[in-house]
Amino acid sequence: MGARQFSSDPLHRISEYQTAGVNARLQVHTVLAAAGLSTEAADELMCALEAGAVAGAQCQVVERDGWAPSERGEAYGTGWYDGVTTVCNDLVSAADFLCQQRGIAASTRQFLAHQARRQATAQPTPPPHGQVREARRPRTWSERCTPSASSTSRR
Repeated sequence: MGARQFSSDPLHRISEYQTAGVNARLQVHTVLAAAGLSTEAADELMCALEAGAVAGAQCQVVERDGWAPSERGEAYGTGWYDGVTTVCNDLVSAADFLCQQRGIAASTRQFLAHQARRQATAQPTPPPHGQVREARRPRTWSERCTPSASSTSRR
């Protein structure tokens, strides 16, 4: 299995990472359920993994603390430090939130069971009048927070 190629556009790429993360999370929950791990143990494991990933990102941001170009002056350096501190604090808050999530394993297992039932009973139906409908996925958090080109053009 080769490495997946992601978009060169940062906003599109982060959306791709979010989608890949959701899909991976579903696969991990499927494996954990098949292995007989309780929902509580699965929640503990997934919370630790997700909070740990955010903590890793926070460590990368902390390392940027001393990267302010000295030729830009002291005020620039102070602003740089304040920005790094703000982002670090936000990432710690995100890790705290992820570490406290409970009940996700149970709801994910319910979702997976529902999907399995739907797939078992689904009959393929052709689109009306031979038209092919484009598949639509739910919007990610970043897509909901970032104005799209179509919404900004209507203003």
